[in-house]
Amino acid sequence: MDLTDKMIVNGVVHALNGEESNLTDMPVAAQFRDRIWLYHRKFSPDNEYRMSPDEYLRDHAVETVEHALFAESQCQMGVYHSTPIFDFFRDGLTRFEKGVELKKRNPKRVLLYGRVNFTDLPNAIRDMEQQVEQGADGFKFYPSMLYEGRTLEWRMDDAKQAYPLYEKALDLGVKNIAVHKAHPFGPTSITPFRVDDVEGAAAAFPEINFQVVHAGLAFVEETSLMIGRFPNVYGTLETTWSYLINHERLFAEAMAMLLHWGSVDKLIFADSCSTQHSRPALEKFANFQFPDDILEGWGIAPLTEDDKLKILGANMLSLHDINPAARMAELKGDKWDVLRKEKGLQPPWSTLRGGGEIGEVEELRHAS
Repeated sequence: MDLTDKMIVNGVVHALNGEESNLTDMPVAAQFRDRIWLYHRKFSPDNEYRMSPDEYLRDHAVETVEHALFAESQCQMGVYHSTPIFDFFRDGLTRFEKGVELKKRNPKRVLLYGRVNFTDLPNAIRDMEQQVEQGADGFKFYPSMLYEGRTLEWRMDDAKQAYPLYEKALDLGVKNIAVHKAHPFGPTSITPFRVDDVEGAAAAFPEINFQVVHAGLAFVEETSLMIGRFPNVYGTLETTWSYLINHERLFAEAMAMLLHWGSVDKLIFADSCSTQHSRPALEKFANFQFPDDILEGWGIAPLTEDDKLKILGANMLSLHDINPAARMAELKGDKWDVLRKEKGLQPPWSTLRGGGEIGEVEELRHAS
């Protein structure tokens, strides 16, 4: 499958800040920082797509992320997720303000999800209002935080603590909420990363699209059954997607279960660039097909090109009421479209390695 000029939407984009100065005073913060470097190394090919520690553990600029997405990979759009990981990182790891800038620079290519800190309901509601004023298209929730060695938990089906946040989102015109699940981080309890609490929220708020981020990494059967039963629950494949690089069999097994109970209409491509580069796994997925024993064992059909295009972009755009063909037409002739057509895909992490000058992009645009 040729990915050229296909509508590919990266469902989770991050601009990480792994600087040592960004760590909190919590003793395990450095351990968490080391862990995100391990993820990059584990899910990146051992070639130019893998950064050095110095390249990776830094405050990644907006220019790095946009160039990696739109000049170095086949992504046409991205959904920036800001994160409230304030227990380990002073700025939450992925600052909302970077997403605001990224969207301002690329208004037709970027959707923006604000972060919600559940520990203080009045402040959370004020944050939601302010973030929508700054362009938020959705919200990203986290189910726990670490405080003095204890895990503070929060449930999606908590009528007192959670439902007011959903009501506020709807009041603000926001109907997409992504929640980090299946992927515990730090020395926290695994309980809040289970997925069963999403069911109550989905049943109570059918007008909201709930995206289970890291779907397929853990609790795969529960996630699959939920996606199949609730029309407003979707699986975002961050981390699971990255298994395509070095653990393709694990990717195939997780995807088979998600498709057995759910459908291709409910799954969303995501790789959390700049956690890793988008291009290698995208190109593996373009040629991916389930092994025969998995097709037979799970009773699923081979993936068609239309199936893959739904996962790669159409499903996410549908959640935001965006027509893929119309949006692709709007992107024609912008600076990234001109660069890719004139120069082809650029080398990975160009802006970190002395290339990727945006000035050249602008010159090409004005010359076209």
